[in-house]
Amino acid sequence: MAKNRFAGMTEHMKKAIGNSDLQVAKKNKNAVIEIDIKEIINPPFHDRYSVNTTSIKELAEDISLHGLINPITVRKTQDGKFQRISGYRRVEAFKLLNKKSIPAISIETNNDIEVLEIMFSENKHRENPSEYDIIIFHLEALAYIMNETEQNLKSIISQARKIEQGSLTTEDKDLLKKVDQIKELLGKTKSFSSINSFYQKMTNILALNQILISAIQDRTLYYTIAIELNKATKSNKSKNEIEEFLKKSIMKNYSLSEAKKAVKEFIKVENLDQIEERRVLLTRKIKKLLNEIKNCSVSEIERIENLVKSFGHL
Repeated sequence: MAKNRFAGMTEHMKKAIGNSDLQVAKKNKNAVIEIDIKEIINPPFHDRYSVNTTSIKELAEDISLHGLINPITVRKTQDGKFQRISGYRRVEAFKLLNKKSIPAISIETNNDIEVLEIMFSENKHRENPSEYDIIIFHLEALAYIMNETEQNLKSIISQARKIEQGSLTTEDKDLLKKVDQIKELLGKTKSFSSINSFYQKMTNILALNQILISAIQDRTLYYTIAIELNKATKSNKSKNEIEEFLKKSIMKNYSLSEAKKAVKEFIKVENLDQIEERRVLLTRKIKKLLNEIKNCSVSEIERIENLVKSFGHL
């Protein structure tokens, strides 16, 4: 019989492990097994996009000194492999240490919502996921559960929020079932208060420039400030100018008020450039008109005179 590695844990160790693994452990007493790392496969839905390689190295050093405090969580697939539910960083740390196997808790479940809840809870306890990772996690999880493409899923979420708000009614049983699936996942992860709040953040996140997304993932930029800086991408400046502005803004570590001011200044400069360009074009047109005025009819001359009078200060 495998040794129960959770016996005799201190409160400090329990906090370090996180609630999700403890809940799994309680449901699966003495379920800790040693599995071949080569037999572990990643889940079919997102659980991490941004990974801090430095933290994995630090974890590997800690494991080499103190051992692995808590096993990873997996579930067995039909082909005999082990699908990882939690423990990506631990698996990578074991690979760095050239370990061939790793302790794991193998749970028996076909409930994807339960698996996603464990996965999300585990990531949230150990290394707070970025706002971008949270959105992508939910999108890919829902796409997997519903067997939908990303494009179709966005449309479904848009309809779901209207149904939630009461602005759309439907008797489409398939759509209503998907609305319930969205509500169930959001209820399990507790990341959003409603489908509408999820939709709003999803729309904002997916519209961000990749430079801002990378900064959010690297924890060098707050989501609210990224939304503000992204307004600069709507200007008519060149791609290089916009990207240079975003990079400098991230390096300056602006507060929200400073970001608003910087974007305003960036767009203001653009407006001045546009005015100057229009002024040059207008000057050319006036010169052309002056050259042609000698051939104008009386009525055309009167129209020009009235136009000039409207600019009394000239």
